[in-house]
Amino acid sequence: MIAAMVWSTAAVLLLTSTPGPQRTIASKQFDPQAVAADAASIFWITGNAIMQSRLAKGSPSRLVFSPWAKALVIDQRRVYWRTTTGSYYDEQKRERKQIAAIWSVPRAGGKPTMLAQVGDIGASWFAIDADRAYWIGEDGISAVPLSGGSIQVLVPKRITFDLVVAGPEMYWREYSGKGEAIFSCSTKGGEPTLVAAVPDGIASLLVSRGEVFWTTQAGKLMRSPGASKDAAQLAAEAPLLRALAADSGSIYGLSDCCTLVRVPRAGGALERLYSSDLPVAAIALTEQAACASG
Repeated sequence: MIAAMVWSTAAVLLLTSTPGPQRTIASKQFDPQAVAADAASIFWITGNAIMQSRLAKGSPSRLVFSPWAKALVIDQRRVYWRTTTGSYYDEQKRERKQIAAIWSVPRAGGKPTMLAQVGDIGASWFAIDADRAYWIGEDGISAVPLSGGSIQVLVPKRITFDLVVAGPEMYWREYSGKGEAIFSCSTKGGEPTLVAAVPDGIASLLVSRGEVFWTTQAGKLMRSPGASKDAAQLAAEAPLLRALAADSGSIYGLSDCCTLVRVPRAGGALERLYSSDLPVAAIALTEQAACASG
């Protein structure tokens, strides 16, 4: 199943992985920003809150109040998100300030914990593994333990985008002298390794099952088995796919802002699964947390 959030009407939809009907999880959700899901539950950012619902006949409820939330990830125990600097109105204390930080809260709800104050740069680029949270900021790529503690700068002073953590490696894109490029590095830090040079520019980045996928600004969906390996084009036409996600057989993405499409991992024709009259904000696979938000 695929969870999709639609802008303007701001409905959270549950779609099948083949063309067919959809189920509305929630409607009238203000200013949607991100969505994350697994086999049991779905979480999303709307307005000044992190929302949640059970996938099986659940009702939407607010998990935690959090203004200016931008990015969202989950694990089996907790929900993690990143906020930017901003102000909001509190009826009791009037105007209040929200700092740019990474937060977490138990999936059952409770008081949020601030893991690190991180700044506003790269607000959407944020990831976790079993031990740490990673983000792009003014100092480069940094990490902090999920339990809290000292911040470690892993890759200093690089202009990076689209951070993805997969196993013991992290991946990102950055500008080079000849367009853009994808790099990788150990999650412990170290010297970055070039994965692929992409003169056409990169629209979206995904790492799944040891393979690196990306879409180019020229409308190509590409796959590479690893660093400096030959890349293969998967679809003859993949117009600016963003918000890539994957399962064992397919790559999913958003095309032309309003259409959910699928391409076989081995390559082939692009299949359109769902179209909306309004832009789709984000997608997430319910079977696994293997998505990168655009």
